[in-house]
Amino acid sequence: MKRKYEALSIVCLLCMVLASPDTHGKDAVTATFTFGKIEVLKTGEQEWRFLEKETGLATSDLVRMPPFALIRLKTVEGGFLPTLSGGREVPVVKLINEGLQRKNNTKGKHIRQNFDGSPAIDGLPLGNQAKMANRVSVSDRIDAIKVSPRELEDLRRQLDSPPDEITSFIPHLPLSPTRENADSPTYPGPNLDLARKLYRALNAVEAEMLKRPRPLLYAQLLRHAGIDAELAANDKGELFVMFDSGISTDSTKRITANQGLIRKRQGKETIWIPVWTQSPGGNFTTAWYDGARIGH
Repeated sequence: MKRKYEALSIVCLLCMVLASPDTHGKDAVTATFTFGKIEVLKTGEQEWRFLEKETGLATSDLVRMPPFALIRLKTVEGGFLPTLSGGREVPVVKLINEGLQRKNNTKGKHIRQNFDGSPAIDGLPLGNQAKMANRVSVSDRIDAIKVSPRELEDLRRQLDSPPDEITSFIPHLPLSPTRENADSPTYPGPNLDLARKLYRALNAVEAEMLKRPRPLLYAQLLRHAGIDAELAANDKGELFVMFDSGISTDSTKRITANQGLIRKRQGKETIWIPVWTQSPGGNFTTAWYDGARIGH
């Protein structure tokens, strides 16, 4: 009976969080623990900032977390939610929803493992930051596409000459006309919004063009959609994509507070975003962070 009451209380709390208009602009939770350079775009604001411990968050605030970042939230009623993992960009209401569901599903259980099976205490991971940082070397986990300088130039020559199957396939891609995160008047801008949608559509396109390198295909899709994009390689020859965000270099915080996520190109007055298309899971946010590491 006690467990049924507790489960009902969690469901009621979730309903209040989702339904109450007052929580849209008011703090619904507090970030009691953070690991990694987590960012937040507060409702009604135009610039991203790093999320600090004990910061209050409204349900409509937007949070961006690096891969392997961790966050723990506390509700206004004082209840702690389980630690949640990163590698995503989501409204706070989704984190609350996930935390409440996990709390309900693990009620009465002792969680003694972290997300990768390593020991944990009170839902927070053991270990040190150096060990965690070593695990985000994406090129060590996934085979990178490596090219020579000559091969890179050959691929670049194909950017503005996509095959007919690409141009004929694009009109049929499942791209929503609605801008994501409509609560913000400035984020994401048109280029970033479309680039994220095209990234999610990559798998559908690849079914038609399996022999085409994924970075080349993504860059061709961006170019055909009107977004300036380039292929680049680091000193190891690992191939990644960069595209023009359309946001001026004096407005970087409209995209991110993390300067490591953006690139400023000589002769360009706008910010460019690196993307590594081999990122696991098909998540644009992870691909963005991985691109920043690969192309550093």
